[in-house]
Amino acid sequence: MTLIVVKRPDSNEIQELALLTYEVLRASTRFDSKRTLESVIEEVTATCTDENTEIVIAYDDESAVGWTSVYTGFPLMMFIGHWNPVIRVGADPEPIARLLIEQSKKILIPSEHTRLEIELPDITETTEPEMKTYAGWYSQCGFSLAATEVHMRAEVNTAEEFGLPTGYSFEHIRGVSNADLEAPFFDCFDNGQDELYLSLDGPQRAVTFRYFFDRRRPMVDEASLAIFYEGQVVGFVVAREKDGAADIGPVGIVPAHQGKGLSKALMSCSMNELVKNGIRAATLDASASNERARSLYEKYGFRVQHLKAFLVWSK
Repeated sequence: MTLIVVKRPDSNEIQELALLTYEVLRASTRFDSKRTLESVIEEVTATCTDENTEIVIAYDDESAVGWTSVYTGFPLMMFIGHWNPVIRVGADPEPIARLLIEQSKKILIPSEHTRLEIELPDITETTEPEMKTYAGWYSQCGFSLAATEVHMRAEVNTAEEFGLPTGYSFEHIRGVSNADLEAPFFDCFDNGQDELYLSLDGPQRAVTFRYFFDRRRPMVDEASLAIFYEGQVVGFVVAREKDGAADIGPVGIVPAHQGKGLSKALMSCSMNELVKNGIRAATLDASASNERARSLYEKYGFRVQHLKAFLVWSK
């Protein structure tokens, strides 16, 4: 009989979970030969010792046969670790996975959180069958597909500059208050094609806005811009440095001002500022179905690296 326990693992248990995880990765289509056991131990240790993360472990005869993590430190939404649950090689995966997922839901139910989300990244032609297996487990536990996104990357080079039309001007976001950004952000995204955002309810969208424009998360200031027209923000782009590259997003032009070349001016200015800051690579995510956005980004050298699938459950 499989026993499911929510606990803070001790050092020996963390080591056991790390070894289990490494074995699963080696047997997976997602395995990268550059991954070492030491790096997996480091990652699992960080997860298991994070005070905002709940660890759910499946035992069979007192031996761990699977585990999952649930991050609880974000308002209203909880997040299951990527490609969780992890099930021991040789075990019957489906019943163990379902038990772990159902226990993850039970963590959410008594809390103020309303949404439980799992991201399955790095989906390629090779890993797609494995993704479908995971998606099947979550579907059986009541999760639904919220969005499929493309992860895009570009080598940043100096871009052709596009001037703003008369009456429009750039300002650095560092000098623009969130109060001035809030209405245009919601105008863009409530009326846009971002599937993941549109799957959120009103309070969750408000939390997302605050996260995107959280000034405690450093921006590449010169490349994070707002477009003004008659004293109002009508466009914006945010860039943050991550692992030596700029992570771009959110990007938006309010609907009433679209079709005037503002997106091209915004992206070209931001890209050129990244070059001036010595940043030569950039990444971003876009809804797979948003062909207009993808076409814009492709003009600046962005190319699809892989897909991401987001599955959600709400109480």
